[in-house]
Amino acid sequence: MVNSQGPDPDRLCESGAMFRRAAVTCVRVTAHGTGILATCLCALLAANCDRSPTAPDGSGAQVRGIVMDRVGRPLGGALIAALDGPQAGTTHLTDETGKFELTGGPAGSVTVRVSRDGFTARTQVISWEPTNSSQRSYIPVWLDSLESPKGLEPGEYTLTLTIDLAAARGFNSKAPCAGFPEEFASRSYAVTITPTPYSAAYNWLVRSDYHALLGHDLFVFAVAGQFVGLGFEEPFTEELPGLRHVRIGGSDRGTVAAATTIGSTVSVSYEGSFEYCQTKSYGSRNCWHEPADQVVAYHACWSDRATMTFKKR
Repeated sequence: MVNSQGPDPDRLCESGAMFRRAAVTCVRVTAHGTGILATCLCALLAANCDRSPTAPDGSGAQVRGIVMDRVGRPLGGALIAALDGPQAGTTHLTDETGKFELTGGPAGSVTVRVSRDGFTARTQVISWEPTNSSQRSYIPVWLDSLESPKGLEPGEYTLTLTIDLAAARGFNSKAPCAGFPEEFASRSYAVTITPTPYSAAYNWLVRSDYHALLGHDLFVFAVAGQFVGLGFEEPFTEELPGLRHVRIGGSDRGTVAAATTIGSTVSVSYEGSFEYCQTKSYGSRNCWHEPADQVVAYHACWSDRATMTFKKR
């Protein structure tokens, strides 16, 4: 006879052997039981055996990270070692996209040590997140290359930014590239390279105290060996006499390019924009926002291969 109380699902799910016993019991119940009762019992056993004992509601916790070099290239094969918590002592390798995942941790955080040949190891604290959270994302971990950077150490430089008008194209519906004044297609500024307080990804800031610039923090960058990664939050503006100004910017996606070093000069090709604006009145300093009847001249150019050159002072 079959026990009318049925088997205890929790006990049957305690191990793989118990799971097999649950399956056999289901077969026997189906053979000897009747109708809906037998079917419901088998479904109950299957549902309980599919659940995790640490996350009966299907939640649980997870850490997801991505390991990159300073210019944003993913690093496959990096070693992830958990240093504390219930995962302490376990290790994982990042996949070819630089990603890794830890699962089954509690609420709170875990300290991981990330290492890879050719890079300085990094220790970072990462919070556990519910696996069913819609806000989950890959937490970045940046590693610094052991390869010497190509001459862009902190210090004072003359920075020259240039766009080749012959190879540039328009990108602004209000302003053609054609007609951009050639004398403003190259601009030079005295700048300083310092550690940045703003960005975890890009660790260097290019700053200028030139009086005609409306913003003095120009852009941030990072270096991995011969490669330079650039980050422009927004264009910076230089005011010119006669109610004119030039705005210079770069890709908000960032640019990674190999640097060329000749003596004390470092050149980098980047995705860049140059805008020239002249108005009748002292308005927003942005022709895009000026009434059409107040705009004297407006030209906007974009190049995939604009150039910036740093010369040590």
